[in-house]
Amino acid sequence: MFCTAYRLPSDRQERAKIPLEILTLGEFLPAGCDLRLARSLTSAELDELARLASRTTAREALAQWKGGERLGTKLRRFKAGTEVGKIANGIRELRKRATQDLKFAKFVEEMERQEWLAEMMLLQAVALLFSPVSSMSVLT
Repeated sequence: MFCTAYRLPSDRQERAKIPLEILTLGEFLPAGCDLRLARSLTSAELDELARLASRTTAREALAQWKGGERLGTKLRRFKAGTEVGKIANGIRELRKRATQDLKFAKFVEEMERQEWLAEMMLLQAVALLFSPVSSMSVLT
């Protein structure tokens, strides 16, 4: 759901307005990836991706995938043209930075919690809007 939340603007003036921690996330997370997806990939799954040619795209990896279905399901959530090398390296760098910097690690956890909370709020709103007990009256 938050696939574009960390996409960085190309304009320098716009980038200057973004907090450093968000810029850092944007540097590490591949296109079309949110924190929950990034953190759901295990070290073993990242190793499996790293064994593929780094320029292999997510679409190509899925076409030739013979590994576990769980990683295949996660890989489908990335943009089709994203290179698996960028996925694996970016997420590893994110984890490395979070391990080295406790303040950054807490920021990542808070952002992940906010992603979850926002998604739950959206799901509740949709459920309410499309509930059979929900009704709208229109006066003409």
